[in-house]
Amino acid sequence: MFAAHTSIGYLSTKLALKYSSHQEMRNKAYFFGVLGSVFPDIDLFWFYSLGQRAVHHHNYITHKPLAWLLIIIPVITYLLVKKSKWSIVAICFFGNVMLHIITDTIVGNIHWLWPFVKGGTTLVAVTTRHDFWVYNFLDHWTFNIEIGIILFTLYILIKSISKSSIDSKI
Repeated sequence: MFAAHTSIGYLSTKLALKYSSHQEMRNKAYFFGVLGSVFPDIDLFWFYSLGQRAVHHHNYITHKPLAWLLIIIPVITYLLVKKSKWSIVAICFFGNVMLHIITDTIVGNIHWLWPFVKGGTTLVAVTTRHDFWVYNFLDHWTFNIEIGIILFTLYILIKSISKSSIDSKI
């Protein structure tokens, strides 16, 4: 996944909030949900600066699913047992972290069984046809799916804004 992480984060957070009894946490859930959808890419700061692009950023700990599960399972369990209103925020954040990693698996190499297995998984290989790596992704058929996700998200967002605008006038 190259461009649609935030769109997926918004849509999944919107869906999670439909089933939440903590609507007072709505704004926080949207903020942290969308943040979670791009959070694994925080490793790009290291990758482009101190890491000097020596190791692909999907090899960093922020893209290791089992490492995230070691954090997610106890945090979500604790918040749900305590019946905390923050549980919806944590579910949105961590759920979108995992969705990021799942969608990165489509064209990126994700190490699902790390530390037990060295290799990663990629569902679709992006061939190198251009010198600038970004063009390879923009020119790949999977990018059309991302554009579709982004356009669908814009449609849902505009529809939601229009509905809330009409509701506020009533």
